[in-house]
Amino acid sequence: MKTRRRNAIAILATGALVSILVLLGLFWLRWLVGVWRSNLLPASAREIAVPLSAGQLEPGPTDDPNGTIPYLVHARMLPDYLYAFLGVLPYLQARPPGFGQRSHVYRWDPKPDGLCVYYDAARGQIIQQGIEEVRDEDGTRTFHRFTRYAGPQGIAETPQEELGRFMAPISDGCVLKPQVVYDRALRKFFAIDWSERTVRQGPPLPDDERHRPVQIRNLWRSPQALDVGVRSASREESHKRSVVAQVLLLERVLVLDASGRIDLLDPQTLELVGVGGALPTPKTLVDVSRSRRLDDITAYTVLPLVRRASAADGEPSYAGLAAAALSREGLALRVEVYDPNGRRVATGDTAIPPHTGWPGGRTPSIPIPSAVAAYSLLPGAQFLTVAKFALESLHPPVLLLFSHLAGPHLTAAAGCRSLALLPDSFVAMAARRGDTRPAERILLALLYIVPAVFFALFLAWRVDRHGVHTGLPKKTRAAWRMGVLFLGLPAYFT
Repeated sequence: MKTRRRNAIAILATGALVSILVLLGLFWLRWLVGVWRSNLLPASAREIAVPLSAGQLEPGPTDDPNGTIPYLVHARMLPDYLYAFLGVLPYLQARPPGFGQRSHVYRWDPKPDGLCVYYDAARGQIIQQGIEEVRDEDGTRTFHRFTRYAGPQGIAETPQEELGRFMAPISDGCVLKPQVVYDRALRKFFAIDWSERTVRQGPPLPDDERHRPVQIRNLWRSPQALDVGVRSASREESHKRSVVAQVLLLERVLVLDASGRIDLLDPQTLELVGVGGALPTPKTLVDVSRSRRLDDITAYTVLPLVRRASAADGEPSYAGLAAAALSREGLALRVEVYDPNGRRVATGDTAIPPHTGWPGGRTPSIPIPSAVAAYSLLPGAQFLTVAKFALESLHPPVLLLFSHLAGPHLTAAAGCRSLALLPDSFVAMAARRGDTRPAERILLALLYIVPAVFFALFLAWRVDRHGVHTGLPKKTRAAWRMGVLFLGLPAYFT
């Protein structure tokens, strides 16, 4: 009995080790195919330039009588973005205080006289530390270190229960005068003015699923994969006003909702005063749902647009926003521009322009979406598509089935570093199709899994034949057959 138990433990331990090694090898092969596919895209299919004009963002006559386009929203995929999502770089970037996207450190200066602002979960308060200058009555200046504690009810020099507790805050770490904070438990926006030692709070949001803020002011994810900016289309700037990107806009604060909607917050009243736009949905290989889920986007950047006026024209005004998003596999990029009323006024998608020289003599008459071209039209794309499908067919069938079931719920970044489940596989893509019914999606996924099942049947037949030659009992051979049918190559090598 003990020998049988030891043998079972040894088989399970060996199987676990072999499974990790096999899945790791398949992962790197799929990753190389993804890198080669990304390298197929020419430079023209990696960037977008969406023109902006005064007439686009504000109704009425423009200041430019010739109708010239003063500015462009320029977005481009950064090279070798796949290296950035392996997990090592995001891990290292999140280690310094304040660098992680979900960090509770909002400002961190490591110098002795640096300013630090962070959330203390134990106290439930936001803490500011630094050195300030104090002038005495005789005019001499002295410096002393200070620590301030902010809660929903105010600011004090010492931690006090009367200040209240922030339960689940998300904060604007860019502007501290005032610092805008949203508490997901209290469902309120707060404005912490550290210089005036005051805390203002807005009205509570409705207790429903319509409002779920996740980011304030600086709306971005994975900046190492996406570069977005506003640049001049011409060196001549004869027009009186210009549209520029300015994150430190005080008139309106952008708030990203979990649904992908971009709301506008009035920093004075701390109320949501309207919808500024939404995150784009890049054109991918399949027609995905138009829900604009954050998990379906690898990287995004949102820039507010500010109409900067001359001194005679008064203060700058909010002129809309520009949003850019990168698809799951990083093969498609989309930019959308919204006016001050939240209307979409301009869009742009990465695409291959019509030209000659396609494989097979095809000459498309319309631009081809970059993701479609990278899978089927660019030289070498079809070979890489077949290689991708073949590598997925070597994956354990049971894990392919789980990849389909979990496909709509896995994050985009997980596709670049997942060993067991394959978020970017064809079976997972079938689960995310928005143009088919559920039964059709299941049927399509089963068709994708068929080669993996046949391969597992072949391996099970070889294992059974080997068991017959070595004299294994019938029940033992049946157990091995079932293991190989479900787990494929890892069980076969074990």
